Amino acid sequence: MAPRPTQRRPRAIATLREHDVHADLHWEINALDPQNWSSRKRWLHTLTAAAVTYTITFASSIVSPARYEFESHFKISPTAATLPFGLFVLGLAIGPFIARPCSAVFGHKSIYIIFLPLFAIFTLASGLVHTSYGLILCRLLAGLFASPVISAGCETLSDIWKPEERTLPLTVYYAAPLLGPMTGVLVGGFVTQHLNGRWTQFVVLFAFAACVVPIIFVSETSKVIILLRKQGTSAWVPPSLATLSKALLEPLLVLFTTPAILLISLYSSINIAVMYASLAAFPNVFHSFDLGTQGLTFLGMIIGSILALAFLALNHLILYKSRVAYWKEGKTAAAERAMAAKRRTNRSSHQSNVSNFSRPNFKRNTSHTSLAMSLKRMTTSPSAPPVIDQDRNVNLAVAAANYLNSLPVNEGRRILPERIQLLLNKNPAYGDLCTSLESYHLKLDRIQFANVLVDALPTAIAPAQSSLSVCAPQSALARSKSLHRSAAAAALDAPAKDAASHSDESWPFPAAPPQRMSYVEPQPIAHPPPAWRLWPALPASILLVASLFMFGWTAQSPGTSWVAPCFAMGIFAFAIMCTFVTTQLYIMDRHVEKDDDGSSALAGGIVLRYSMSFAFVMFAEQMYDALGAGWATSVFAFVALVTGVVPWVLVLRG
Repeated sequence: MAPRPTQRRPRAIATLREHDVHADLHWEINALDPQNWSSRKRWLHTLTAAAVTYTITFASSIVSPARYEFESHFKISPTAATLPFGLFVLGLAIGPFIARPCSAVFGHKSIYIIFLPLFAIFTLASGLVHTSYGLILCRLLAGLFASPVISAGCETLSDIWKPEERTLPLTVYYAAPLLGPMTGVLVGGFVTQHLNGRWTQFVVLFAFAACVVPIIFVSETSKVIILLRKQGTSAWVPPSLATLSKALLEPLLVLFTTPAILLISLYSSINIAVMYASLAAFPNVFHSFDLGTQGLTFLGMIIGSILALAFLALNHLILYKSRVAYWKEGKTAAAERAMAAKRRTNRSSHQSNVSNFSRPNFKRNTSHTSLAMSLKRMTTSPSAPPVIDQDRNVNLAVAAANYLNSLPVNEGRRILPERIQLLLNKNPAYGDLCTSLESYHLKLDRIQFANVLVDALPTAIAPAQSSLSVCAPQSALARSKSLHRSAAAAALDAPAKDAASHSDESWPFPAAPPQRMSYVEPQPIAHPPPAWRLWPALPASILLVASLFMFGWTAQSPGTSWVAPCFAMGIFAFAIMCTFVTTQLYIMDRHVEKDDDGSSALAGGIVLRYSMSFAFVMFAEQMYDALGAGWATSVFAFVALVTGVVPWVLVLRG
């Protein structure tokens, strides 16, 4: 009979998107986790994302000084001449609706690779077109294709930095969306004056060229995409409708269903919108200056922003970190006192010495049961002093050292078995042993580590000295190993289960009741209050209002030097930078316990921020022409005065 040809079984589409469960469970110690990269690599990715965001926001405002040339060259109205500036900003507001679904399917790096070349193409087209309609359309499309990159940058930083490490990287990154528009107006004034308005787009391409090489070498940071590529999944699988709808609608749902996030995003968005309106209208105040000199007036805003960055860094290093450290010490001490009180209560209320996984004919201090009882912590201490089994400890120490040295995150540490044996000779509880190893900055998975130690036990029990050797030693050892693993999993991964679920009918002894267990699960230390992030925003909210009043009325007064409004612009930029960075940090800390790490709330903030900026840009110049510099700027000041109560309320009320 001829052999039946083997048919290749078609692989179901659903299985292509199944992730590596083991890698997912042990992601925190996986070398592929971006948070386990070296500090240098993470900073390079941070600076690359910041440089790209700076280039995009630089491109948004560089055409603002050229609108007078567009008005005369294309014979269009002042409002139409402002559209190349305003519609680019409007395009940035659409970014999260494109970036999040694409990131869920292709990953974050693909966003850079796909959309940045499209941004460059339409920027080039903006400099080559000869009609006003073509210019407006190309600028809109350039902003539209650049917007997903800004949203992907926020998600990238959420992936590569842990919550306790992200303050300084995020401060650097969030400086880019403010410094970009300020320098864009400065450079655009000189380029338009000495060349023409078309060359403003070519200058953007030069800045983009400097970002091309770093973008090519960035690594993927999305956990889902990394795990899929690790499995060798190369076929494209269409995502489910639920995945796309969640990625598409979640930013708006988080924004409009969380009052604190909505209020702080609205406050930050209004401040950024006022800044964009100033870029469009403030040059009218210095109408006696040429375009290049008008751009130089924004140098005060750039200096103010840089000083704000220094202030925020010092605030973090000197005030915030010290207070958080003091707060964590207090929380840790309170948790330890609560655990000690609970142990004392259990010790006084339960008099039985039977562990949930021990049996009546077991000797408590023999080598084959001591690790099991340490995993679940006996109710009371044994009356006899603990027996130190040196042979067992040697085998356990060697197995533990081999396991720790095999982890990529511990590469180069050279863990010696002798050091671990010193810890084992103290007969520590399993949790205390893991805590001691982690205090030396070693990474381990506690369930996996427990299995490694259990596998080393049969070697230590090889001599027929165990009480189990009288009855079936092999089956007893197998059951003992199974119970060890069950105890480890119950203690470390999930609430304790009834021991009866781990036994079978051949086991002659009933399981001990679960209420006799006295293991106290340590509670994780919570994160400090997010409202602490807003402290720098409190004085900044006052400076913001004062600087707007100062600029408006010093600019309108004919006898006042130009230095006074420029100084007010510097204070204004200082306040804007402080409020913007701190509000973004606050939003991320509010969502630090969630899976999206705050990226959904930040994406909703991007939509609100650039939508309001578009509206403010379009009416700012007309408002200044109608009301004058004094009252027009005062309108912005009154709005900032009303919204400025938001950080005060969140700090005082939480």
